[in-house]
Order: sequence, then C-alpha cells, then structure tokens
Amino acid sequence: MSKHLGYFDVKEALSNSGCPVCRLETQTADAAIDSLLWESVNDVPTRHQLNAARGYCRTHAEKMVRNGAAFGVSILMGSVVHTVAEILSNGTFQDVPGLAMRQKLPVLIRCLLWVVHKLSLH
Repeated sequence: MSKHLGYFDVKEALSNSGCPVCRLETQTADAAIDSLLWESVNDVPTRHQLNAARGYCRTHAEKMVRNGAAFGVSILMGSVVHTVAEILSNGTFQDVPGLAMRQKLPVLIRCLLWVVHKLSLH
C-alpha cells in the first residue's frame, strides 16, 4: 500500500517537539504566502480576488512581512488600499461574506496600517 505525501509530512511533524498540527499549519501558510509573493503578485485575477476579500486578516498579513518581500506586499496591499479608498469615496458598500463592510473596515484599516508599519521597520 502506498502512502500519501501528507503521511510523510505528518510523520516528520510528529518527530519534532511541539504541536504537529500547528507546525503543519505554519508550513502550509508559509508556502502559500511564498507562492503568492514570488509567483502571483502580478497576476491580475489573484489581485482582484484579494481586493474582493478586502485583504488578509492580521495573522496572515503579519506572515507576509518577511525579508525581500516588501515590494510584493506593497503591490498587493496597495491594491487593496486603493480598492477600499474607492469604495469609501463612492459610498458603494457591499457586504463581505460573514461581515457587513461597516464591521470589517475598521479591522481592515488596522491590519493595513500594521503591515505598513512593519514594512517601514525593514
């Protein structure tokens, strides 16, 4: 019987101290963010999807702040900031799945300001 690739990831995660699920979650998120920053930052459909989602949560925005990624992060988050500014100036508020825009905007603005602050430190 052949083993699924995930089996080996779990086996490796179990061989280290700490929570193996947290380790796998971190590795998966890091790989996805690396892929986004190095391969998809100029992909217009990807940016449209990110804009529609109004950016990332603080946890995942924080993970985007890494050495060598400032330009990619600035492109992605700049696009989100532009989209939100346009929404605010036009007064065309639409609900984000799970939250009304008026509930999500303060969170988004804090998240974006935090990312800008972190990038300024690098």
